Amino acid sequence: MEPEQEQPKFFMLDEGTEDFYDFPDNWDADDEEEAAPEEIDVDLRKIVILDSTTFHRNILKKQLEGAGFKIAAEGSAAAEVRGILTEGKIRFVAVDIDSTDGGGVKVIQLVRSFNDRLVLILTSARLGADQLKQIATDTGYFLAKPFQKPNVEAVMKSAYEAELSKKKAAAPKPAG
Repeated sequence: MEPEQEQPKFFMLDEGTEDFYDFPDNWDADDEEEAAPEEIDVDLRKIVILDSTTFHRNILKKQLEGAGFKIAAEGSAAAEVRGILTEGKIRFVAVDIDSTDGGGVKVIQLVRSFNDRLVLILTSARLGADQLKQIATDTGYFLAKPFQKPNVEAVMKSAYEAELSKKKAAAPKPAG
């Protein structure tokens, strides 16, 4: 029986010269399949921003885009974004409840009247996180102003993952 041959410690470069390389002990292990990349549902990555101030819309827009979301529309009043919200292709809408369309519950009811499947991310400068939680019990998501990137990313990740799970659960199962 022949002794096991040692793996060569060099490879040929394009120019025909040799270069030395130490192969790792498990050099053939990297043929294993890598983990599948995270599934991204582009339809769930669209959001509408509804805020009465351009300043806050721009800050939130930049942070949402940085988190991988596409701004489908933005406006200072619900009437400006009504068309896109009634189409049913948008799942998320960030709604300022301070002064947009009279503020408070009124703006929530108005936006909900366009499409009851919308997931609202309530924003407010006047209300703190605890107060927003109380108002957002039926919507589930809230962002206190000033917007902070880690908070925006965490809220949107949570909302996205929840909606993706719902969408997967509702998808027809393959036969077989």
